Amino acid sequence: METTTRGPIADLSQPGSMTTPAESLHQEGRCATDSLLGPKTKISIGTWNVRTMNEASKLAQVIREMKRYRLDILGVSECRWTGSGRQVSHDGSTILYSGHEDTHIRCVALVISKQKANTLLKWEPISDRIMKARFNSKHCKLTIILCYAPTNESDKEDKEDWYEQLQQAVAKVPQHDMLLIIGDMNAKVGSDNSNCERAMGKHGCGVMNDNGERLVDYCLNNNYVIGGTIFAHRDIHKLTWKSPDGRTSNQIDHIIINGKWCRSLQDVRICRGADIYSDHYLVTARVKLKLHKVVPESQRCKQLDVTRLACPVTKQEFVLELRNRFSALTDTSEETDHDATNKWDTIKKTYVEVATKVLDHKKKNHKEWLTPETWKKIEERKQLKIKMLSTKSARLQQQVQEAYKGKDKIVKKSARNDKRSYVEGLAAEAESAAARGELSTVYKITKRLCGNYTTHSAPVKGKDGSTITTEREQADRWVEYFCDVLNHPQPDEPADPPPVPDDLNIDTSPPTEAEVKNAIKAMKSGKSPGVDSIHAEMLKADLSTATRVLTNLFDTIWDKETIPSDWGKGLIIKIPKKGNLQVCDNWRGITLLSIPSKVFCRILLGRIETAIDKKLRQEQAGFQKRRGCTDQIFALRNTIEQTLRMELPTVYQLH
Repeated sequence: METTTRGPIADLSQPGSMTTPAESLHQEGRCATDSLLGPKTKISIGTWNVRTMNEASKLAQVIREMKRYRLDILGVSECRWTGSGRQVSHDGSTILYSGHEDTHIRCVALVISKQKANTLLKWEPISDRIMKARFNSKHCKLTIILCYAPTNESDKEDKEDWYEQLQQAVAKVPQHDMLLIIGDMNAKVGSDNSNCERAMGKHGCGVMNDNGERLVDYCLNNNYVIGGTIFAHRDIHKLTWKSPDGRTSNQIDHIIINGKWCRSLQDVRICRGADIYSDHYLVTARVKLKLHKVVPESQRCKQLDVTRLACPVTKQEFVLELRNRFSALTDTSEETDHDATNKWDTIKKTYVEVATKVLDHKKKNHKEWLTPETWKKIEERKQLKIKMLSTKSARLQQQVQEAYKGKDKIVKKSARNDKRSYVEGLAAEAESAAARGELSTVYKITKRLCGNYTTHSAPVKGKDGSTITTEREQADRWVEYFCDVLNHPQPDEPADPPPVPDDLNIDTSPPTEAEVKNAIKAMKSGKSPGVDSIHAEMLKADLSTATRVLTNLFDTIWDKETIPSDWGKGLIIKIPKKGNLQVCDNWRGITLLSIPSKVFCRILLGRIETAIDKKLRQEQAGFQKRRGCTDQIFALRNTIEQTLRMELPTVYQLH
């Protein structure tokens, strides 16, 4: 069977996993992602230490501030998520993150706007302090390395290990790429650039500390430039951190660019108005580069919304349109064609076109669980921060700071209440779905409430243990893995089955309409379709039409003894098991086959079962429908336990 791999796609609302949009599609040998750095294009990049995003509403606040300042890419330090992965927010923004496996400490994350998400070529989680992402353009790719460096008080060994890890990440960046190193570097470089003019300008702040010396030496050795020191701004627009008591400010968050692309950096400054109750300010940079556009992203396959067939009006419209289409084909060559593949193509095309017209495709339903009241409180907190920054009096500033802290507590409490109301709403929805018998909906809501709704999307590893970062190479690795698992070599000697005592009386006449109708009814609803996108619900919606067209198709298949090529293809879905999910061996696959082909197979199976059931003994289990071996195994275990307890022989010789 020919198979195609397709990964699970899910909206990751809680860190621990990721979704799987195609990051590096190829069409006619050319890259099909959008261009991030296009002709006369300016992009806005920021970095922000938010102290934590492991609280209710924090991610939504970060995305709102990102939109407010029109940022395309935002690097977030110290977000305190666990694991590494990828998720998509309710507004379409993509979040890549790399954190500690078990503990809510450190962690770096890259938030990419919906407009620029399709420019991502590959990304790699390196540690809970470093991650790397590469973005597309035609002549020059953009690589961003997001960092969260150890503090100045950390051990010397920790600092050296961190810089060594950073150097290893930089060494893998192609030399023609524009490279940006952004994040909380915990380094004060000062304003004195004597003997280090190549690495920094004269517009730094403060006095250089040990971390600053290390950072400047690192930039000198690699020909990098610290962007925040080469643009003249007021100190309040350069100082990135302020102590809790408000007396000390430093410039420790940086945006660094490789020297050959330094002229493309238009400006670097902080945005004091951005608020998420952090002691760090948002640092932004404008980058401009004249490059050519590339081929836009190709369209992806979307799922049909067959749930709309539950509405009687929609179902009637679907049935009417379907009958009109097939009636128009009655006297055409397609209807009288004796080729199974041509007939199948006509049936498939008709069903998909009618479903697309009447049912449309599924739309993501992302609910914003934060209420307007909470957003109003967040805005009030922002205004208090602006007032605190503009107040000159120390006494008034302390009063405003206390009010700011109190308002933040109110915001957190309101967000928790909103989250609780949202969860209670999901629970009520699950209860009503259970009453209607919609167990699949109950299962999805239960997984979401338990925090296990997300899927893993960190880059997988190759056979040699190296991390594979591009989507194309990962797809090739999955093909290689499933080929090894599913394709077994032919045995050296042909099988020698035992002779059959007598032939089975199996009906070999073409399938009847009654058999086709019963087989369609027996198909379970709510199951994923194969490559043809035909759901069981679409066949059941108009049973008479489906029975007629499929019976005609099956007659041709029976007569010509050939099946459509689509029936030999399957979609492999990856399902995680336990262990390290970056290793392919810790995944299993299930194959989605064509629903009409299953109808045909069910007819064949029914005929075989009818003949075989007459030959099987009443005690036979394990190869009969609704008769497993569980009861027999349980009875055997009980018998053995009782004979051992009563010291009786477990084997008797029958005479």
